[in-house]
Amino acid sequence: MQKYKVVDGHKKIGGERKAPGDIVDVSAEVAKQLRLEPVKEEEKKKKEKE
Repeated sequence: MQKYKVVDGHKKIGGERKAPGDIVDVSAEVAKQLRLEPVKEEEKKKKEKE
């Protein structure tokens, strides 16, 4: 699955509440339904370091 970023408001994904800026692993179909934004490579690396 690809990583996506929550951009507009809080979303409930996998039983957890995610805030804007959180990065989640979901399918492209779910990302489209929730209006999530694909994560760029720099953001992936930054998040992995945390």
